[in-house]
Amino acid sequence: MRTPPLAIANGYRSARDPEGDEILVDGTCQMILAQPILIALLAALVIIYFARLRTRAWDILAIGLCFGVAALLVVRPTVATRLAHLVGIGRGVDLILYLAIPGLALLILLLFARTRELNLKLTALVRETALADHVNSAGNHTSH
Repeated sequence: MRTPPLAIANGYRSARDPEGDEILVDGTCQMILAQPILIALLAALVIIYFARLRTRAWDILAIGLCFGVAALLVVRPTVATRLAHLVGIGRGVDLILYLAIPGLALLILLLFARTRELNLKLTALVRETALADHVNSAGNHTSH
């Protein structure tokens, strides 16, 4: 196996590994500016989700898994490309889009169903309150 040629990038001597990631001479990968920003955003979303929304056990597992996969794909983008090639798709970003579009459609349907359910409950509650107020006001008029 041939050692890849070294290059000077941002003042560091580096090479490319077989996956295409840039490897510095000390064996670490060079991070681009977007990676820590995206990881911080992902972490903030997870914290906000658990602080403000739901905390059931399955939610914790699902969100943790999604965060882990998203963080892996941000830190090692070639993983998405390799997974895409395994299923016959040319680029990793295409695989992510193919998975994200149906996922977002499912999320929209779930939100629509929940909104509809809440509207039905609210309608029933308003109807019940109106009937109770009508019965109370009718009862007060007959007793005088």
